[in-house]
Amino acid sequence: MTFYKNNKSLVQVIYRGVTGICDMSLWAGNSNDDKSANITLISLYGSESQVKAISAAAATGDEIIIKKDKERVRLYKTYQNHIRIKTWRFGYGKYHALIWDEELITDCIIYNQPEKELEAWRRFLKTRRIPLLAEWITRIVSILANNGLITELKGHGINGWRWRASDDEVCDLIVKEALI
Repeated sequence: MTFYKNNKSLVQVIYRGVTGICDMSLWAGNSNDDKSANITLISLYGSESQVKAISAAAATGDEIIIKKDKERVRLYKTYQNHIRIKTWRFGYGKYHALIWDEELITDCIIYNQPEKELEAWRRFLKTRRIPLLAEWITRIVSILANNGLITELKGHGINGWRWRASDDEVCDLIVKEALI
């Protein structure tokens, strides 16, 4: 698709020779291999056949490659992931698909600009049963990361964290760290 050629913020999504364009992607790194990760979110553009092929590969667990310049990350679905896909047609022969892990909706804090991270945390924690003051958020994030209760997600065009804690665990840490 030639209309994307000169846009430096876009990357390629590749599956067995089929290439689509991605403006934003998010993945959970694999601790055993820095070059492979689990799919969290992919925003994909291409023709109908490109979008369908890459979406099907994501849903069935086949490896998809995100490529920007010389950097390549292999994304896949594990047996625990529940991948969801939504496609839209825009213009003649052009399609957009969102491919996401179900946990993105309930267990991820995502933001597209570093200065928006605090606001994303504030909105996420507001839905939890955790007593906190706004000025505690940066300290809570570092405590949760140090204790392995959240993991940083990597991505292109977007950043985030995956929540792995129960509200009770976080409350216990707040008391232990004497934040109250």
